[in-house]
Amino acid sequence: LALGPRLVANWAGILERLDAWRDAHPEVPVVDVHYIGLIADPIGTAERLYARFGLELSGSTRNAMTDHLATDQHGKGPARPYGLADFGLNESDIEAAFGAYIDRHGVLRERRS
Repeated sequence: LALGPRLVANWAGILERLDAWRDAHPEVPVVDVHYIGLIADPIGTAERLYARFGLELSGSTRNAMTDHLATDQHGKGPARPYGLADFGLNESDIEAAFGAYIDRHGVLRERRS
């Protein structure tokens, strides 16, 4: 149980430092990819990333991605039976640690049961 709050604090600190670095280096192009968009349209997301950096997604690369997606099982297995409480956390802990980051970057908040 003690590990959950420590990990959340660690990741929150990492994200704060990352945002501070981004603010200090506006000349460095950064593209945010929201997980929900990546899952909904992985090939389209890749195309937008390539285009953002002036690259073209080749047919062979697109085919390799499509082949991988046809067999990828990520997120398609049985539901995981754990929740925040199993790690000594609750929704308020997550909001306190990541709420500002979520708001700043327009990340959709997950709906958990």
